[in-house]
Amino acid sequence: MDIFAKNKIAVVTIALLITINLFTLSIVWFGGNDVLNPPRMEPPPENADRVAFLLKNDLDLTDAQVRAYHKLRMQHQEKIRLIDEDIYRLKRELLLRLFSDQFESQESNQLFHAIGEQQKLAERATVTHFMEMKKLCGERQREKLHRLLDEFFQYHQPQRPAGDEKNPRLPPPSRGVPDAQF
Repeated sequence: MDIFAKNKIAVVTIALLITINLFTLSIVWFGGNDVLNPPRMEPPPENADRVAFLLKNDLDLTDAQVRAYHKLRMQHQEKIRLIDEDIYRLKRELLLRLFSDQFESQESNQLFHAIGEQQKLAERATVTHFMEMKKLCGERQREKLHRLLDEFFQYHQPQRPAGDEKNPRLPPPSRGVPDAQF
């Protein structure tokens, strides 16, 4: 092969690579390919629909009980939203104090106390919400609610580092009939 044939092959190869690159860039820029630009996934069903499905299937709630639960849930969410707004405001004020000379003051301690009080109100509101939920349920439904909440809290417990014998995880939830009423 002579030098001209080698140059011709190199020029053709470079021209081919440039063409492929331009084609690929045009696909990316103009979104003409579903592989590079997949269609949007449908959003998951509304949380309220999933909760209603869960309540109907796992707890065997009637439609009237589900409607009553949704009313309780809306009331609970509004209470928690107001408490969360107060906690945010207090934490924001505390953060502003952090960068001033007044952080180690009585007012800062009062902010810590106020945040703790708001947290206590949120926990009390949540327990009250579940107590109201329990009132909606019949005896068999209460047992199922107890098991469901037990599973939920077991799943959401704080994670411990592996090999931490001083702080073992809680035992798994019981699958039988609960000993105590919720």
